Amino acid sequence: MRVKLSSFFQSEKERCKEELRSLSLSAFSFLVDRGVLNDFLSVVALSPCFKCLFWSHPLWIQEIFSPEGLSPKRWEDHWAALEKILRGTEVLKALRTYKQKEHLRIGVRDLLSLGETSGILEELSRLADAVIEATLRWMEKELQGTYGVPMDPSGNRVPFAVIGLGKLGGLELNFDSDVDLIYVYGTEKGKTAGPRVVDNHQYFVRLSEALTRALSAITPQGQIYKVDLRLRPEGNRGDIVLPLRSYEIYHESWAETWERA
Repeated sequence: MRVKLSSFFQSEKERCKEELRSLSLSAFSFLVDRGVLNDFLSVVALSPCFKCLFWSHPLWIQEIFSPEGLSPKRWEDHWAALEKILRGTEVLKALRTYKQKEHLRIGVRDLLSLGETSGILEELSRLADAVIEATLRWMEKELQGTYGVPMDPSGNRVPFAVIGLGKLGGLELNFDSDVDLIYVYGTEKGKTAGPRVVDNHQYFVRLSEALTRALSAITPQGQIYKVDLRLRPEGNRGDIVLPLRSYEIYHESWAETWERA
């Protein structure tokens, strides 16, 4: 059986080699010059999913198989790229594409054993953290064009936070994980200062709903992340977002033991 599998793997690599040569001679030459053609062929022979992505985006081959692409990225590296996306057009589409490309890049690193499992999971978590932050920034910009900035009675801007729990919070996100999130804001006292005034709670409900839709929407570029909000107080029966004081009261009076840990 081992001989048959080895023979099949080598045949698949040869098939991929010829397909790549026909698809993009420049990418083929790049891989040869970099001495990583065999690594690339091993990846696409092992993973039909990765092969499909590379064949659909041949420019990604040179980007991912460059020395920089095969190295781990920090949150700051992702944010530098995401800030450019936020200044562009079709932002949500670009965010989905960025996440898809980075998942592929990290997956290549994993298949080539270029990182420990714990490091790969942390890379996936840092990526999610940065992409969720960028999506939030974009949705805030969209909503504040209509409602303005949420303010407290003293005229201060009311803060909003997205908190990652579960595997994301523990920096153990894997390639197929959903993201466990809760949404919290500073105070419900006050209202927005914009063309269409609403109270703070209404504003943050709309922001939370818009962010969840943007992250979860399934499109030709895939979705950014599948979002699970069931860890909030009262789960699916509870409000999608609450002020900080409501969380404090819940944890003081009602939370289960495991929620207090």
